[in-house]
Amino acid sequence: MEFTQLRPKHIQEAAEIFTKSFKRQREATPVLPERMEDVLLISGAIDKRLQSTSGVAAIENERLVGYLTWFILDDFRGSPRKAAYVPVWACGAVEERKREILRGLYRYASGLWTQEGCQTHAVTILAYDETAAYAWFWNGFGLAVVDAIRGMDEIPLEKPTGFIIRKATENDIAELVLIEREHWHHYEKPPVLMFANTGRNSAEFSEFLSQEVNSIWIAASGSELTSYMVFESSSEGATPVVGSETTIAITGAFTKPEFRGKGAAPALLNASLQEYRQKGYTRCSVDFESFNPEAAGFWTKYFQPVCYSVMRNPEKLI
Repeated sequence: MEFTQLRPKHIQEAAEIFTKSFKRQREATPVLPERMEDVLLISGAIDKRLQSTSGVAAIENERLVGYLTWFILDDFRGSPRKAAYVPVWACGAVEERKREILRGLYRYASGLWTQEGCQTHAVTILAYDETAAYAWFWNGFGLAVVDAIRGMDEIPLEKPTGFIIRKATENDIAELVLIEREHWHHYEKPPVLMFANTGRNSAEFSEFLSQEVNSIWIAASGSELTSYMVFESSSEGATPVVGSETTIAITGAFTKPEFRGKGAAPALLNASLQEYRQKGYTRCSVDFESFNPEAAGFWTKYFQPVCYSVMRNPEKLI
């Protein structure tokens, strides 16, 4: 097997490798939109990437058996680190000897990434693909982000007591600013330990709520806002496999610690799903950090993972 530069002549075969894998993911998760099965769409994405950066091809008996290309990103995930990031459609391998192929692709690419000064390596893979997950695990990668999806069917729940569930309005913005600040502060604490941003200010919340598709659902206990859940047409940084005109994305959610486990968050999710279903939406997506215990415990009850993003921070480069 030869590992060499990915070239335009390989693009068609590369796209066919990915779309074959994606069809297997859709068999496991039928609610996924089918757009990523389009070989022309994937070919175009790979071609565009090769115009900006390099790529690696695995060749055996004059046949492409694996490929990998990437983005180089500064300030990755809000950190000061430079990263090489491989989207889900930018890497693939045939089933035969997949672990060996992925290991060879990474060996070749990691040398190029080191020359670029990348301190973090990140790859998104399809959730069904246990062989790929195992291969990246053995290359030193660990799980970081999960993309998940569900249909719009109602969740069978008992109505929580002591909460009012409703959509936020302009009158709630002052409280939204406070709870979002607490939300982001949660990310800075152990065990999450993320680089957090400051959240939206009043003007940004007002602009957000003015957009027709967007909504924020809140739970209140008395006069206190205890939980919120944010919805918009897409989530920045989420995998493209969940995106469609009838997908609504959850882009933020938080419940104050003293109110957790009392049913407010599932009630928010249920109420919002019912409204978006009435508007013609057919699926709901969310992405979350696997190392955030509250998020991992909640979202996996109601959503099916479709992509895993794995990361490695090579010790010598930290």
